[in-house]
Amino acid sequence: LTEDQKNYDLAVVEYNRLEGIANALSKTLSDEGLSEQVRFSVSSRGLIIGMVADDVFFKAASADLTPTAFEIIDTLGPVLRDLSEEISVEGNANNLPVSGRYATNWELAADRAVQVLRRLVEVNGVPGSRIAATSFGDQRPIDDPSVDPLIANRRVDLVVLSPVPDSVKQFLPDVAAAAAKG
Repeated sequence: LTEDQKNYDLAVVEYNRLEGIANALSKTLSDEGLSEQVRFSVSSRGLIIGMVADDVFFKAASADLTPTAFEIIDTLGPVLRDLSEEISVEGNANNLPVSGRYATNWELAADRAVQVLRRLVEVNGVPGSRIAATSFGDQRPIDDPSVDPLIANRRVDLVVLSPVPDSVKQFLPDVAAAAAKG
């Protein structure tokens, strides 16, 4: 076996492990009737838990969590708490100019990420030592013609970071694409 083939095979194992986490989270959400509010994907970084839905998490220009957002975070929290991986909480905003308390979309997206992080740590017991908040402002929009970008980009992504070496992680998107084809 070549080094690339060994790393690809290890990526398949890691993909299956991440999918197992996604399935556990999905079942927990489904049990609460919340499965439509979250989407899962695997990237070269790990498992992305996309919290995207029309006004479900944040109103326009706001970082205040809605009641549904609290419910979803509190449903995901116990599963995330029991993982060993680091978690990145990534705030995003659409490209409309902000007004009010936020000078830019960077601050708005950062506040959204921090609000989700605080709920996970303070209420759900996710260890603060393995979670961080990041802002992407309006710089990483969802590129999907089937969704309204102004709504879809008012979002926070939770990323369960894969601990495997970069030489293995680089193959995760290929493995995910192959798995999607069946």
